[in-house]
Amino acid sequence: MKGTQWKLLKQTCGEAWAVAKGTSLSGYLSLEELAKHEGTEGAVVIDARMLAEHKDVVGWVINDPLVNFELKDGDVEPFDRESLAAVLPGLGGHFKEIALVAHENPTWRGLDNVSLLEHVRTWRARGASIGKVVAGEIQWEAVC
Repeated sequence: MKGTQWKLLKQTCGEAWAVAKGTSLSGYLSLEELAKHEGTEGAVVIDARMLAEHKDVVGWVINDPLVNFELKDGDVEPFDRESLAAVLPGLGGHFKEIALVAHENPTWRGLDNVSLLEHVRTWRARGASIGKVVAGEIQWEAVC
């Protein structure tokens, strides 16, 4: 999308994502190819491909909170479960399946919102590589 300032590039399995406030772009491009797209300068990069075979990766992805770029570090915006109960009967398909999981499991965080830094810390702790786009290239963090 022309003129979009992408804030996050992420890849967990085959598909890579570019995410900005209110929009996303996905496709079977590599993170390195996405980094060359217009508007990616300064974007945070999360590469979790090495975790694709981990026994918990599906649960991590489904239970992964959404990123809200307006939240300050450490802020969490929990999903409104009371409102969910009211709309649950009108939902269908995968939306209903996800809503049922959220409704029946109060510890499920898949519809909560977290800051970008919290999202990065979570994936770093799981073993993902973290980087940043600088001049169309990804600069990866040094492994400590």
